[in-house]
Amino acid sequence: MTPAEKLKSQMKITWENFSQEELYRVFCLLVDQIESLEKQNKSLKKDLNQRIEHKNELELKQIAMLKTHVKEDAMKIIEESEKISKDILEQTVQAVERVKQETLLLEQQQLKLKTEMMNFIDSKLNEV
Repeated sequence: MTPAEKLKSQMKITWENFSQEELYRVFCLLVDQIESLEKQNKSLKKDLNQRIEHKNELELKQIAMLKTHVKEDAMKIIEESEKISKDILEQTVQAVERVKQETLLLEQQQLKLKTEMMNFIDSKLNEV
């Protein structure tokens, strides 16, 4: 049996011993206590809502900050990728230029050899 149930059962027995005025005062005290508890409950709800709102604001700020960091990191990655791509492209262009030069040199050497061979053949034909 809870303390409230014990008090209730005792009050049934002794209820008649109280005057109307005493009962009214007890009733008024109970009403005051209820009002006080309602105010306290309202205050606690307000405080809880403020804490929840504050927590939500903090979470939103953290999310915004994370987004900013992610954007900054993404921009750094993009910039670095562009630099690497540019370097690779420059190296490729240089390699192509070297190959072109080497090819041109080989073609010139080949042409020179052909010319020399033709001259040699012509000279041998003229001798015969």
